[in-house]
Amino acid sequence: MEITYVNPKKKGKYKLVKRTLNIVITVALTTSLGYLGFNIMDKIKNNNLNNEIKSEVVNDNAYTAPAQVVNEETGEVAEVTQSYDDIDFSALKQINPEAVGYLSWFGVDKNGQPTEYNYPVAQTTDDEKYLHTGFDGSQNSCGSIFVSTYSNADLSGKVTMIFGHDMADYSMFGSLNEYKNQAYMDAHPTIEYQTEDAIYRLDVVSITDMNVLNLYNSVVNSKYDTGDSVQDSAQMLADMGQIQNAAAASSGIQLSADDQIVLLVTCNGQGGDERDVTITKATKVLDKTMVNQAGMQR
Repeated sequence: MEITYVNPKKKGKYKLVKRTLNIVITVALTTSLGYLGFNIMDKIKNNNLNNEIKSEVVNDNAYTAPAQVVNEETGEVAEVTQSYDDIDFSALKQINPEAVGYLSWFGVDKNGQPTEYNYPVAQTTDDEKYLHTGFDGSQNSCGSIFVSTYSNADLSGKVTMIFGHDMADYSMFGSLNEYKNQAYMDAHPTIEYQTEDAIYRLDVVSITDMNVLNLYNSVVNSKYDTGDSVQDSAQMLADMGQIQNAAAASSGIQLSADDQIVLLVTCNGQGGDERDVTITKATKVLDKTMVNQAGMQR
């Protein structure tokens, strides 16, 4: 009979390594599950928060204004009366004094079902803040939708940057990735942006991916609004044209030197500095201050 000798020290060392490895795996798994759990809870909290804000600040169909509708078959333009919600900005600023706007659009959820998205928009002096801060100031990995500190929230600049996370459940700016599908863009051509004084229609022009550092360089570093309107407009058109050349989908809208451009920026899942940029053209459809001064009914 052959007897195999096992050194008890080596056997004990093997057990120690195995036990340590099991502990590491358990801790890693627990941490991952914990992070996933917190992330899910943050999504639920953030979605509930935005739904609560909507119920508190949105007055349905409070304004009416003329609008134009294009017949898809004939191309004829018809004049209609469009209803718009009124956002109670005094109530919105009680929740967050840094509130500057409100975004609304129709789209689809992650299951492809029609849905409406509504989000308050903030702005502060640090673009990092609202990446991980809920609109009510609470810490939340989902963050909030915000206007870059380098842009004018009232859309008075040549180009305005608005940022939001790309959420897997299609909340925040998650659904904007659908604009890479031409049929979706054709079916959902507009987004509504409201400030304290005005309501804007954002016509979707195109969507593409862009290096966020280059984007900041284009918008921030004295390329627009330098005081020379001719130079500013030419630079804006050149940069937007360059971005559109790489567009995944396009509505065919031609930008002009007088247009106000709003860029909706979100992650594209590729990591690094690449972002999905939805280019929109802003048109003021209602001046709320003029409506109030004229004494018109809301």
